[in-house]
Amino acid sequence: MEKIKRLYAVFVVVLLLSACVMFTVPTYSQADALAESISGASLFNEANVKGQTIDMYLIAGQSNASGNSKNILNGITINEVMYIGEREENIGSSAMFCKNNITTGLGINSAYMGPEYGMAFKLREHYTNTNPACIFKTAEGGTNLLDVTTGTLPSRFGNWYPRSLWQAPEHDGASHTGYLYYRFIENFKAAYNLLVSKGYTPVVKAFCWMQGESDRGEIYEYEKLIKVFIRDMREDIGKITGTDQSGLLFIMGEISTTFGSYSQQGGNQMFIDMQRDVAACGDPVKVATVDTSDLPINGPNGVIGSDQYHWNGTQMKTLGERFAECALENADKNYISLPQNSKCKVTADKLMFNDGEEVRVTFTPLSDYFYDKVYVNGQDVTSMIQGNVYTIPSASGNYIVTMDVRERTYFNITYSYDKERGGYDRRKSTAYKIYEGEDLVVVPEPKEGFYVGSVTFNGTALSEGVNGRYILEGGVKEDGEIKIYFYRDGEVPEDENSDGGSGCGKSADAAKVLSVAAALVMAAFVLKKF
Repeated sequence: MEKIKRLYAVFVVVLLLSACVMFTVPTYSQADALAESISGASLFNEANVKGQTIDMYLIAGQSNASGNSKNILNGITINEVMYIGEREENIGSSAMFCKNNITTGLGINSAYMGPEYGMAFKLREHYTNTNPACIFKTAEGGTNLLDVTTGTLPSRFGNWYPRSLWQAPEHDGASHTGYLYYRFIENFKAAYNLLVSKGYTPVVKAFCWMQGESDRGEIYEYEKLIKVFIRDMREDIGKITGTDQSGLLFIMGEISTTFGSYSQQGGNQMFIDMQRDVAACGDPVKVATVDTSDLPINGPNGVIGSDQYHWNGTQMKTLGERFAECALENADKNYISLPQNSKCKVTADKLMFNDGEEVRVTFTPLSDYFYDKVYVNGQDVTSMIQGNVYTIPSASGNYIVTMDVRERTYFNITYSYDKERGGYDRRKSTAYKIYEGEDLVVVPEPKEGFYVGSVTFNGTALSEGVNGRYILEGGVKEDGEIKIYFYRDGEVPEDENSDGGSGCGKSADAAKVLSVAAALVMAAFVLKKF
């Protein structure tokens, strides 16, 4: 019996050890394996000092990102920036490679280039051979942000559909939907791990996105998806780096105004306007665009680019330089997040800024709604808003603006004035109803020989502005009466108790005479008494 017990105990131990082997997460991850499998990894430069910081600049998108521009002549070798990326590869395959420098020829093949060359050309001014930067790229030509899986290129490469919109939380690595998103994250993980294995501490500075040409016909849907895409990418990059990437600078290259043909400028411009709107809305934060309006791919007399869909090498170098310039200028700036409420428009004079700069936030109520409370980083600042503008005089750090919106009430306005002496301009003055929060404006029109003495609302004087306007700033908060007092020469302008149109108003001289007479009567009375 004792022998059986010992055998049973051994059996239990074996089972437990087996379970540990089965369920322990392996320390050697798939990303580690990919890092080692990156072509050229064994020759990749190691950090000079363990933990040396290296700035990473990411590139993604379709063909003008992957590189379909013919190489420029006499391109140089840029040793201040390293490279990790891949050529265009089909679903299920990968051909990542790395280089200790950047040259032309890192496009779809060695005869073509993408924005990485121009970026490196500009970045080299800020880095050195011993303190380099690193550009990482994953991009595929003719691919969509929308969930498009049909057609030659989407069938080969998949699409960029954002991760949070997938039917399953994890990608199976084979589905066309969101494959490029998945592929980018997996490749980035491998690139990041390679740098870490070489002794670097990578710091992601900017995400450069050159895409949208394939989705030009779905502007409204694209606008919604790109915001989701930005948030998802930041979250997933943050999981890999172990740092908060919610403020990672996201730079969109504007599509060419003449992409496809010179005659397609109207439709292309509509897409570009949407790109700019996304950058200007303040949610997501830290989004910028790179202007390409002076880089036409097609002209009135034919193709200017490498072909009718791709910039030529010189233009591509310029695009890359602009990506780098935007990144260098804005990557480390603070940001302000603005609420997206259809009932009240909120804008800021700058969405990215350095410490110490002034930032002005403007609130524009729409329709019959109004902001009731405004909070900045959780603090109620409603009382500090002047004329619908909240000012941060000396910014420090990041800001998140939120607000409570409620339905606005309106107030009834009446006008009172002597028609014999004048009136007011109904086109330029406040009507008989005014929504709360709106400035009260009156433009009096005195008749010949008369002047404006005062304009009041419920006894409160309006301030005289330019072009004959009288304004009550800060908004109306009750029903009320506007009184316009006109006077003529010889009358006291401030005397609103005059009988107005009768022409018998007391003049200043008459008032003085009465005052003197009263004084004499009083003096005579006093003398008589004594």
